[in-house]
Amino acid sequence: MDNMQAAQLVFDRNSFRIGALFWLATCNDGMSVPDELKDAIEDGDALDAFSPLPDYCESGNVDEVLGWLLDERKLGFLARVETPIPTAVHESGYSTHGWGMYTQRWVYAESLDEMLAVAEQASKQAIEKRLTKLRAQAA
Repeated sequence: MDNMQAAQLVFDRNSFRIGALFWLATCNDGMSVPDELKDAIEDGDALDAFSPLPDYCESGNVDEVLGWLLDERKLGFLARVETPIPTAVHESGYSTHGWGMYTQRWVYAESLDEMLAVAEQASKQAIEKRLTKLRAQAA
């Protein structure tokens, strides 16, 4: 899939964006790890993308997590998927959403094509979770 096809897919099906993208093969030497990646590992935000993790990685120690990723040959792409979530559901079933309120989730994929599919799925799940909550509140 080329970039124009990917852009059209995102526009047609979901409105999501990739807020951060790391090719782990290029930042796993311990010295060139971007600060945002370090923060995401230390805070635990990015760790869900690799579930299940060995116990020793759950503390968010950057060196341990990166070492485990290398051992497991997980050197693909780690992305922060950002999805605007619905803020209201109207009687017609139409939902209102915008970038003023969005959710984010870290996901992992071996290739960029796979990343698009994984990001789309994460986006759909976030939207459906929010719509379910809004519908329950309206009932």
